[in-house]
Amino acid sequence: MILDSDGDPIAQHPLTDAQLLALVVDEITRITATRVPIILGPIAPAQGLELVGLLQLATRHPSLGPRARYLARHLIDELREYFADAPATLDLIRRGDDPAQDRPARDR
Repeated sequence: MILDSDGDPIAQHPLTDAQLLALVVDEITRITATRVPIILGPIAPAQGLELVGLLQLATRHPSLGPRARYLARHLIDELREYFADAPATLDLIRRGDDPAQDRPARDR
């Protein structure tokens, strides 16, 4: 069940994908007209590097659409610019662009 901002039910039964999409479009349209753009931050440099890796992995998903792929690449490029004076970090980011460089995750 989906609730409105006051906690009241929007629908008693699960929404279909089409109904949910229509509600999301309406909400995003309203938010776009009434709020400032999203500003991400502050993000620590290590978190920025992790974000690059997550976005690089996301761009490998075969179902990722062109708009989402563009957004991911744009954010990666912005972070690449942030690390412009960190050549080893830039090399790591460059390696992350190449799926052949992927390594299995290690347990922490």
